[in-house]
Amino acid sequence: MADRSVYQCQEPASALKILIPYHKPYTFPPLDDGIFLPIQVSKATSRIDLHIQGDNEVNGQPCDNISTKNEYYAELTAEYWAWKNLKTLYPDVKYIGLCHYRRFLALHENIAFCEAIPKPESFLEDFRYNPQEIIDILESGRIIVPKRLNFPYSAGAQYCISCVSDDYRALKEVLRVDFPDYYDAFIDVMERNNKMSFKLIHIMKWEDFDQWCRFVFAVMDILETKIPYQNYRGTIQSRVFAYLAERLFYVWQVKNRKQRKSCAIYMCDNNAVEHNNHVRFLHRLFNYARFEVSSCFALWPRRLSRNK
Repeated sequence: MADRSVYQCQEPASALKILIPYHKPYTFPPLDDGIFLPIQVSKATSRIDLHIQGDNEVNGQPCDNISTKNEYYAELTAEYWAWKNLKTLYPDVKYIGLCHYRRFLALHENIAFCEAIPKPESFLEDFRYNPQEIIDILESGRIIVPKRLNFPYSAGAQYCISCVSDDYRALKEVLRVDFPDYYDAFIDVMERNNKMSFKLIHIMKWEDFDQWCRFVFAVMDILETKIPYQNYRGTIQSRVFAYLAERLFYVWQVKNRKQRKSCAIYMCDNNAVEHNNHVRFLHRLFNYARFEVSSCFALWPRRLSRNK
């Protein structure tokens, strides 16, 4: 369970900011300690005003933003806003995180093969983090990220099954041509691995955040010219750049040898189905075993050929 106490942090409260993107009214966690920063995404085109920080403004004035692209970028519009503008409001920021309005990192939960822990929305009413604990983790050289899921096939195959396979190939080609230093990590993560997290949630040092943003938005700028993303408008595939960024996030971690603290996620939603953790464990274990066995058979002919 998360400790609900308020802690005294050695750093000022403004040194740690965890953004929470919202697109509709929802319960906020306590905001009195200054750690959580709610931000309304798609503010530039939204018909509602949540009366919180918008992803298109600083102190009520227009700023560097991609708010109008939220349909295609999802929570990345909040990341971009923070990258370009957060230090204008909070110049002391040293550590930055991103959760979702319903999803929060569960720092103290450790259930094997279980990546999501359902909670009611009311759970958020007094949900807090221990800022010094987070800072200690980050200062040890780690970033804090969600657990990855196991699939019975590669992460790249999973993307092609769930999303548009041409977009996957476009990303692969962009990395090969324009970001060759990342290409080998991409192949390892997407085609030789069956684990992936589909949640762009994290807490890290500002230096790591800056490196990640420089990489992901440079890739997205090129991908916008390669993918007919506007044809996806109004469909589930419209979040194409968010989907690709979720995969790139792990590629970035592997390429730059980031040490991780992997956590389950609290899914704070009254409609969330209460899953049986034992069933989830067996399902993930089966996927893990299936991938490992299929990998062995895939390598078997090559091993035989070497022995001839």
